[in-house]
Amino acid sequence: MSRGRSVVRGGVLSGASIFVSTLAMLAVGKMFTNVLDQAGVAIFTLLLLWADFINIAGNLGLAVSLPKLIGAAPEDRRAAISGACLSFQHLLLILLAIVCWAVPAVLWQFRVGPASWQGVYPWLLFLPPLFGVGIVRDTSMAALAGFNRYGPRAMGIVTSSAAQVLFVFLFIWVLKGGVAALSITTTAAYAVAVAWLLAALPRGARWHPDFALARECVRFSMPLYVNSLLTFVFQRFDTMFLLLVLQSPAAVALYEMAKRLPVLVSRFLGALAVPFLPTISEMIARNERGEAARFLTHTSSILAFFGYLTALMTILVQEPLLILLFNRDYLAATSVLGLLMAAIAVAVQAGLMGQTLIALGKPGLVTAINVATAAFSIAANLVLLPLLGITGAGLAALCAAAFSCAAQTACVRRRGLGVQTRHLLKPHGIMLAAGLLLWAGQGGIPWRIAAVGLFVCGCLALRVVTVHDVRGLIRALLPARRS
Repeated sequence: MSRGRSVVRGGVLSGASIFVSTLAMLAVGKMFTNVLDQAGVAIFTLLLLWADFINIAGNLGLAVSLPKLIGAAPEDRRAAISGACLSFQHLLLILLAIVCWAVPAVLWQFRVGPASWQGVYPWLLFLPPLFGVGIVRDTSMAALAGFNRYGPRAMGIVTSSAAQVLFVFLFIWVLKGGVAALSITTTAAYAVAVAWLLAALPRGARWHPDFALARECVRFSMPLYVNSLLTFVFQRFDTMFLLLVLQSPAAVALYEMAKRLPVLVSRFLGALAVPFLPTISEMIARNERGEAARFLTHTSSILAFFGYLTALMTILVQEPLLILLFNRDYLAATSVLGLLMAAIAVAVQAGLMGQTLIALGKPGLVTAINVATAAFSIAANLVLLPLLGITGAGLAALCAAAFSCAAQTACVRRRGLGVQTRHLLKPHGIMLAAGLLLWAGQGGIPWRIAAVGLFVCGCLALRVVTVHDVRGLIRALLPARRS
């Protein structure tokens, strides 16, 4: 199979699995928002937020670096790298679980922290199972990407999604379980994915206790680790600021449900780009810099088109969509949904540039940029939240993503990869024009339709995407003989 066909098939398989996962998460969201009150929704979303943070903290950057480390390693070395990292992760998560079971007991005993947080402390006992299976899941998925095993990787996601829908339907929708039942069912669904993903790895890639090798991988991953933590701060900690500044669980529930759609879109677009890092790493390792620059420019433009188009289509139907996915209690989220969708589209572009810097062997630059972006995001939230409420949080997210994207693109160019900046700016300029049209029409339906039309026609006219791109995608998906 050619490199181009492998990249497209890998992207499509990953994207299809995330599409199924997206449908599952939307179904799950519909069920638990109609069973739990907004306070319960806020507690559960905060549990997921903290579990995701500990997941990233305990992963040590391996979920980002393993596709690069495995993909660039000699064939006979790949299984050992995967097995060493997974062995190390299993031991580390046991230590993290012990610590995280002890901390909530101390916090609850001494009533530490703001009053608005203290009601959440008893629920923190559910954190270790959530982040424990999450750490192993993400490391296994990264290893499978390094081995170019996108089919088993995708099936693991699909299997987990189906299990989650089934468990939540039975224990939340039918039996009317609460936050505890929802946390347990979510952990069980993650465990299904872990079992499948570990089984899909080659022999020796699941358990190989070589801690010297694991230490080498972690050392390479350290800049990426810091970068992942900082990315989490500016993409997810706005919810924490919201709770601190507004002191409102209802606002947390609204904002987190508004973020649910953009996060799902981010996962889908990110899944399409799963083959990007190992592919561009291979190109750069072979000194094919011109081809790598064209590959980056083309991938970025296509993802920008689909990201922004999804944002505009979501704005077009946002009121019935929120009622369909949640209920009328969440209609106030329309004030921030469009901003968050646009922010995710820009953040995906920044992510591609960051992965390119990793492939260029400059992960420290990504870290430095994300330090600045995290500081920018915190400052923007502290200024805009008291003034604009949850809308301010959405605006801060968009500005932080734009800052990160611009800085990382400039660094890619300075490191000798001549991406076509003018071409990269086209979808952003067209989206800005569409946004101004929405603002002028005050969000009226005819103006929303006009904004979608302006964006699509503008992207086709300026060749952000072309008919040739669509034909190439179809050819790459056909069997080799027919293409």
